[in-house]
Amino acid sequence: MFLKRVTRPNTILMTPARPNWIWSEQNYSVFPYHFCEALLGKKPKTGDPVEADENVDGMVTFREAYRYAKKNDHTPEWPILWFNGDPAEMPAWF
Repeated sequence: MFLKRVTRPNTILMTPARPNWIWSEQNYSVFPYHFCEALLGKKPKTGDPVEADENVDGMVTFREAYRYAKKNDHTPEWPILWFNGDPAEMPAWF
């Protein structure tokens, strides 16, 4: 598995995982689209706000964006968010 071969410490990886192709009728993958939507705080096409800030602290972390994208992904993808370091050393934005 690719993730386990990453040996650089404290590395964060995110992937839509399996299958290895894009599940979308558009020219983008659904999971990464929603992930970016969460970080932006709005839908790119309409500008409508999205609710991705789970703890309502005014900042969407990568973990919150991941959970938002996973919840809104309607395609057969199995997203993975992986960190190969000490969880105590995870950056606050993660």
